[in-house]
Amino acid sequence: MRATTTRVAISLPLKLSLLMICVLPIALATWVVFAQKSLSLWVASVILVSVTLVFVLVGVRLYSLLSIELDSDGVRQSFVFGPRGFLSETRIGWQEIVGAVFRGHSFLLNTPDRKVEINTSLFPSAEAVVLFVREHLSVEIRATLDDKSVSSSSE
Repeated sequence: MRATTTRVAISLPLKLSLLMICVLPIALATWVVFAQKSLSLWVASVILVSVTLVFVLVGVRLYSLLSIELDSDGVRQSFVFGPRGFLSETRIGWQEIVGAVFRGHSFLLNTPDRKVEINTSLFPSAEAVVLFVREHLSVEIRATLDDKSVSSSSE
């Protein structure tokens, strides 16, 4: 069965919802700091810094996972702090991929100098993503994938 999709991306409402999970705790912690009396301000400030640090780190990871787009030319992924600097983008053509692994719900695609993780559970149809990626990988790389884990994870 061949996938007929020419472009696969994560839906905007899902992207916004997951990123709001990071923004709301930071906003709430900021509000708490400004609502404090001067005596307990340092405790609230420590909490604000901790919450902000944790959710910024989560947000950075989510940004890279949610930015993935697949098309017939390859895979595109954006990074806040990537190998090519601040707010960089990586584009990998299907012909550049030298290795692929499928673990859990994610494809790990490797080139000699870059790698991309495609978490299939973030897409509207994990099965369609699995079929799309497998269709575009070379025959040699497809042969190295464990067919049983790919087909069982897409059910």
